[in-house]
Amino acid sequence: MPIAPKDPMPLPTGIEAIVCNDIARRQQFGINKYGTTVADNPLDLYDWLRHAYEETLDKAIYLRRTMEQIERDRRFTTAQQMSAIHEAVQYLNKLSDAIENGTELPKG
Repeated sequence: MPIAPKDPMPLPTGIEAIVCNDIARRQQFGINKYGTTVADNPLDLYDWLRHAYEETLDKAIYLRRTMEQIERDRRFTTAQQMSAIHEAVQYLNKLSDAIENGTELPKG
């Protein structure tokens, strides 16, 4: 049984409060799914380590997938920026030519 602190802890705020709420929701999910809390679950140490290891592998997969999405988004954003720069340079070249030749300025 956990030992209660001597002084009451302040309630968390911000991100910490969100994490605490996530933990409470996850605990309730586990109780509903498995019918017990982690503290009361009779698994042996090896099984707990195996579960943690498997969840760590899942986490690595989720992280890598997210990194791939960020890389795709960055490439797309870079391509958009390069296209906009290319269009701007083309317009400036047309503008420069029009000024140099005394012709009508291009619409931009």
